[in-house]
Formats: sequence, structure tokens, C-alpha cells
Amino acid sequence: MIKKISCPICGTQVEYTIENSPKWYRDPSLPVYRIDCYNKCRRYWLEAISDPYPYVDPSILTFLDSLDDEQRVFISESAQRVCDNDCWLIYDKSGLQNKQETWTR
Repeated sequence: MIKKISCPICGTQVEYTIENSPKWYRDPSLPVYRIDCYNKCRRYWLEAISDPYPYVDPSILTFLDSLDDEQRVFISESAQRVCDNDCWLIYDKSGLQNKQETWTR
């Protein structure tokens, strides 16, 4: 059965899986949510918390909830460009804040 949620960035219904983060990431033991947002943001990963079961870090969701539509579109388009270049993109709260600060410059 395919699991679906609303994309935390653009709101589209998306497929997701829970995976271990890649070896090159800052802590490969961290779980990540792989979000397959085919129409909007492409594929990206959100850092998760593993206890008691893997779930998206609440600080990421709180941060995304604070964004307006233009900021969300900016992050979505940034994710599209990175994914279209076959790069991995794992978002944690600080990475998303950096994107938002780039948008405001």
C-alpha cells in the first residue's frame, strides 16, 4: 500500500517513504521522509525524529507553517531545480531557514 500525505511545502497529495539518511549525511542513523512530489517540488527528503517511531521533525513543520505562499513557491522551485540536476536534498530546519533568508534578500 502506498502511503500518502500532504506535501509540507506545496500542499499537494504526495507519496512518501521512510528511509535511513545516506552515508554522506551528517548522521546516517537519522531517519528521513522521502517525499515524491512529482508535479511540484519533485523529490526531496525531510529530516525525521525516530522516537517512538519516525515522524517529520515538528520544528520543520512549524517553520513551514509560518511561511506565506510566495516563500513556499520559492522553496518549492528551489527543490525542483536541485532535483532536476540529480542532486540529493535533505531539509532540516536550518536548511529551510537559509532558503527563506535567501528569498528575503
